[in-house]
Amino acid sequence: MNIEHATIAHIPALNKLINSAYRGIPSKRGWTTEADLLDGIRIDEERLKQHIETPNSTFIMLTKGPKIIACVHLEAKEDALHLGMLTVDPKLQDRGLGRLLLQASEDLARQN
Repeated sequence: MNIEHATIAHIPALNKLINSAYRGIPSKRGWTTEADLLDGIRIDEERLKQHIETPNSTFIMLTKGPKIIACVHLEAKEDALHLGMLTVDPKLQDRGLGRLLLQASEDLARQN
């Protein structure tokens, strides 16, 4: 597994992963589901593009081969690093992958 920063090329896969973890029937396999609370999609490709292109904003991803299996959005604001959309593939939740992303987020915050 590798930790990488997302680029514009990753947007379709990120969109699919995030929406599968938060909304719809597949999300009900995991702990991040909002499917019983909200309808529609969690995010779209245009909004992901805006996040990636915003200065001091990034998605870090956990990849296994070519597949993105987890991600988190980070945005630096003043003296804090805001974390959001912590996402792990619902089929792979409860295996410590979210913990790996949180550790990588803390490491990035310390570096900056």
